[in-house]
Amino acid sequence: MAKPNKFCEHGGSMEFFDFADMPVDTSWPTGMKKLFAEDEEELFPPERIRFAEDIDVQDVIYSHKPEAELHMLIYSPKEKTKHHYPLVVCIPGSGWHKQTLTDNYRYAQHLVREGYIVVSVQYRHAAIASMPAPIVDTKNAIRYLVLNAAKYSIDTQRIAVMGDSSGGHTALMVGLTPCKLFTDDEYKGVYFSIKCVIDFFGPTNFSTMRNAPYLAEDHAAADGSIGEVLGGRDVDECPEECALYSPVNYVKEGIALPDVMILHGNRDGVIPFSQSVEMFEKLRDCGHFVEFLCFEKAAHWSGGFRSWTMLKAVRDFLRNNMKE
Repeated sequence: MAKPNKFCEHGGSMEFFDFADMPVDTSWPTGMKKLFAEDEEELFPPERIRFAEDIDVQDVIYSHKPEAELHMLIYSPKEKTKHHYPLVVCIPGSGWHKQTLTDNYRYAQHLVREGYIVVSVQYRHAAIASMPAPIVDTKNAIRYLVLNAAKYSIDTQRIAVMGDSSGGHTALMVGLTPCKLFTDDEYKGVYFSIKCVIDFFGPTNFSTMRNAPYLAEDHAAADGSIGEVLGGRDVDECPEECALYSPVNYVKEGIALPDVMILHGNRDGVIPFSQSVEMFEKLRDCGHFVEFLCFEKAAHWSGGFRSWTMLKAVRDFLRNNMKE
């Protein structure tokens, strides 16, 4: 059932629901596809981490920041049959809090078997660094991999970025912004291009987070996950920063952008479904290639996102958009 509306102080009209009672967002923008799936326990079993015997996993430090050493996990086939493999960079979702790099190890291993090198990237979290640290760090991770492409058997002409929730936001920011934007002096002069982006239910416009009709919590508040990564400020207090760090604002007509895939459940109580609708419509209307898959009645990372249906959709998108 609906909780009392706590957004009225910000001028919003959003209803505040318990996660279990979240209504379905019935938006259906032209071009969106709907999928029906259920989570499959045998595919993502609730057990301790077990790396597959045919997969090599390396823990590598790619950056030494004053706040922290930053790691990446590199997944690759133990028996390599090629000199170079396309690269999929995964950014774990965490609400910009400290990440667990093994969160995505199951689908990383599936993608390795499909012929990719998969890298899970750590970035400075909101407790030690605010925006644009996640974007800067992820771009530096990619530069490190480009510099060491021969060592890790990476095809630098075929790079995809993929992330879920806050990681989806970072993936979009890395993929849609110019290589030189949001960088520091680490790996200076190393350039890369992104071939495609896969966004699982990431926030796309900080300024419109409260425009959704209903949510389970207010991430745009100063103590919400977005507010924290903006330095402990409510989004209404920093409109310029919100615009700067919203990937939807980097979509324009007549510019080269990577192909984009968006996946979102229309019963998501964490990130409004409307965030993905907004990004999809902007990409579509500006003439860019975008595929939008709505998982019917799915919540945040459940209701079909742990399924063969999801993995096949991602596999097919990568096959079609990471060709040599």
